[in-house]
Amino acid sequence: MTRAAVVFMLLATGTAMGQDTPMVAEAGPVRLSLVEAVDRALAVSAQLRELEQLRLAAGADVDRAHAERWPTADVGAGYTRRSDINEFLIPQPPGTPPVGFLNLPDNWGLSTRANLPLYAGGRLSGQIDAAVESERAASLDLDARRRSVILETEDAYWRLLTAGESERVLREGLSAFQAHLKDARNRERFGMAARSEVLAVEVEHERAELRRLRAENGAEVAEANLVRLLQLPPDAVIEPTEELESPPPGHEDLEVLVQRALEARSERESLLARVRAAEASVRVAQSTTRPHLGLTAGYLYANPNRNFVPPDDQWRSSWDVGFEVSWRVFDRGRTSAAVARAQA
Repeated sequence: MTRAAVVFMLLATGTAMGQDTPMVAEAGPVRLSLVEAVDRALAVSAQLRELEQLRLAAGADVDRAHAERWPTADVGAGYTRRSDINEFLIPQPPGTPPVGFLNLPDNWGLSTRANLPLYAGGRLSGQIDAAVESERAASLDLDARRRSVILETEDAYWRLLTAGESERVLREGLSAFQAHLKDARNRERFGMAARSEVLAVEVEHERAELRRLRAENGAEVAEANLVRLLQLPPDAVIEPTEELESPPPGHEDLEVLVQRALEARSERESLLARVRAAEASVRVAQSTTRPHLGLTAGYLYANPNRNFVPPDDQWRSSWDVGFEVSWRVFDRGRTSAAVARAQA
């Protein structure tokens, strides 16, 4: 498999995964330390940017859910032209204004109305709980993907470094096999070695060459994978600057490591948060079957103000405050279907 084919295959895989960030061309070999490679991978990851925007959207849903507990106020102004009517006036003593229904075709008004939910059957608390858990799940998804990008980049970086070092060592060892093969052929020419000995050396030489080719191919695959993660041009050449060191021996018990891994799995915590969000959504769906109570208040400043009888051609103000109770007693199975869907 050629290096160009490997790069094309891995880049196509990255595009399918959503990493469609335009690549920036860079001239010459790209020298990178492990920290630099990880930082670049985090900076160019399109999936991380997508998950970050989803987390921000979930945070906005939390703010909106909390805002549902607060009153809403609407302010309006308007003008209405009414058709002319026959005036109906009741005679009054001299010097007093007439009483009756006047012809008032021009109607002006300024109004404001406020609504405050007092009890919504658990809908508001359920919406808040669902939004909070969804935001937590989105944050955990972002954290899990960030860790995955770091792990993939570190794995590709060290694979490139170890494969390149293995290829170098095998190439140097191959020169020793070539010298040994030349010596065996010379001894065969002078009758000092059997043909079988030469064939055995040739087999070992070919095996060494095969190991070198495998190491070289592994280095190309690792480099192509790292190029994909870093969103570099397909023909970029990466030169790792880290040095290979033997890792310290591990002394921790396997069961302890497994338990720590289970506790630190962001994906698992994200799924649990989504379960809790779904349970809160069930409460939201069930709230439709309970009565709803709200407080309303309004203020009207109009000319004429129709709350005054008989209306006259003057600016007057009026207000109202009240409680509203509503209870849906029949919806032809809409609520039960919504509850069943939320539970599923």
